[in-house]
Amino acid sequence: MSVVIGTAGHIDHGKTTLVKALTGVDTDRLPDEKRRGITIDIGFAELRSADRSISFIDVPGHERFVRNMLAGASGIDAVMLVVAADDGVMPQTREHFEICRLLGVDDGVVVITKASLVESSMIDLVRDDIAKLTVGSFLENARVFVTDAAEARGIGELREHLLTFSRDRTASLLKAFRLPIDRVFSQKGFGTVVTGTLAAGEIVLGSEVEIYPLGRTARVRGLQNHDRNIEKASAGMRVAVNLAGVERTDLSRGLVLGEVGAFRPVKVFDASVEVCQGAKALADRQRVRVHVGTKELMARVAILDTQKEITAGRKGFARFRLEGETVLIAGERFIVRSYSPVDTIAGGTILDPQTSKRHAKDGTAFLGELADVLYDVPKRLQTLIASTEARGATLAELAGFSGDLRTEIERELEKLTASDVVVRCGDVFASRPSVDEVESRILLRLDELHKAEPLARGFRQEDLANAAHRVSPAIFQECIDRLAKNGKVTVEGELVRLATTGVSLSPEEQRFSDEFLATLENAGLEVPRSGDLVAELAAKARISIQAAEKLVRLLISDGRIVKVSDEFYFSRKAIENLTTTLRALADRELDVPKFKEIASVSRKYAIPLLEYFDREKITVRRPDGGRVVL
Repeated sequence: MSVVIGTAGHIDHGKTTLVKALTGVDTDRLPDEKRRGITIDIGFAELRSADRSISFIDVPGHERFVRNMLAGASGIDAVMLVVAADDGVMPQTREHFEICRLLGVDDGVVVITKASLVESSMIDLVRDDIAKLTVGSFLENARVFVTDAAEARGIGELREHLLTFSRDRTASLLKAFRLPIDRVFSQKGFGTVVTGTLAAGEIVLGSEVEIYPLGRTARVRGLQNHDRNIEKASAGMRVAVNLAGVERTDLSRGLVLGEVGAFRPVKVFDASVEVCQGAKALADRQRVRVHVGTKELMARVAILDTQKEITAGRKGFARFRLEGETVLIAGERFIVRSYSPVDTIAGGTILDPQTSKRHAKDGTAFLGELADVLYDVPKRLQTLIASTEARGATLAELAGFSGDLRTEIERELEKLTASDVVVRCGDVFASRPSVDEVESRILLRLDELHKAEPLARGFRQEDLANAAHRVSPAIFQECIDRLAKNGKVTVEGELVRLATTGVSLSPEEQRFSDEFLATLENAGLEVPRSGDLVAELAAKARISIQAAEKLVRLLISDGRIVKVSDEFYFSRKAIENLTTTLRALADRELDVPKFKEIASVSRKYAIPLLEYFDREKITVRRPDGGRVVL
């Protein structure tokens, strides 16, 4: 069992000395840290027992290095809040504690250091200060240890207590591998090495990983956990990854190592935000610093509540437009600091890292609904799929939203589709109400088209485009298939029609159709001009020219006649017989005189017929103007 504990507290309160007393490791590794005697960047140490490992992340306490503290605090399971007996609660004690609270840390311990420097009455006062600071918080009932590293006072008891901490990693192991990078360096003989706390999933020696948001891939050449070579690392472990295929100069803190193709970097997200007590209100269009994972990014805030600000101690919904890309996961915590002067002013939970995929609507209502179901996977999937309406959501989008393994999300989707709550439409998923709505729109549009064109045998799917506005092709096709399966529409080739609607001709219309077809069949390949024939037979049947032309189009759609050109229509039988004759001459050259002889027609018919056969790929034109039968 691996647990990550982060230190927190004011500068010179003995955090690094305490970690060294517990583990024997001096986490101050930089020359400047040694020379100045202060922690500047995050450091790491380990405390092990037979069945347990505690990874310590020691953070700087100076206000100038809070950004470094945030890079370390993002991956901790519990906090060791350190308060010096001779100083008590100080500004960075409060800020570090507030950061841990806003990041959702829910476990920890309080340690009073430098106990030998003061009387016991002073320690009692410090205890009172700590109690006031932590009242109503996750540390309200935490154990308080009084220690002195120089005398080893209280160190043994603290060490034993820390080894009782545990963390359930079941949920994290069902997610795609993700490692926010907090340190990058080169090691002679090995090359590029990155370190971090494994936020989710597992990483295996020899596997391929992607570096986000760079979009580059690398191979895991080596893995270590606190200087021990390992074959595999899992969520919650401190890990050093030796990467092949990427240079140290290409990488930096704030990048994310992850499963290839599992995530899509974004620049906009919606979140619930809590403004710190005593801080200025978070205002609409305010420029701020967002700390998420190990990354710091500038951002512009859009307050989604009607008041257009979130005041101190209050919560609200906001949209953040980042000045750069990063990987974001729903449920991930983040910290907001003011642009200038730089102070911690708020924190929050990412609710929608894919906000650009939603249609414009009441955003706060959707976010409120999403906040309620964020950790209930089936309900969350239903909410997300419904929010995409008729665009639908892909498996990759649904898994990337929460960082879950695609296999896990697919398993949940199978249950939802089996209960008909969600409909699978090819590669996308849609809510049942969205599918029902699209089907209704298709049926309504077909009814309108049938009324406008009562003689039509059906309509092409593109004729239904108005009904399918903003509908993904996959969902539209699924709706057509479902309607056909349920007997509501009939699909004949490329044509779709209402199943209850057929072509009903009047006696006059039937007479025209019969005579038009009979005339073409009797004429063979020497047919009259279509315009003349339509006019003659329309007058004879006492119908309008417009009605006659619709009947001709119906004969064409039925395949009973063939339109060769605007002037000439032929019976299907005549064209098929001529086609058979031509195919018997495969690979032979064919010119107009030969064709006239074969078809026994004049040039008036030969030219449009040859052009028709060219279009139908029965003959092909050569560059010299001749033809060859295919």
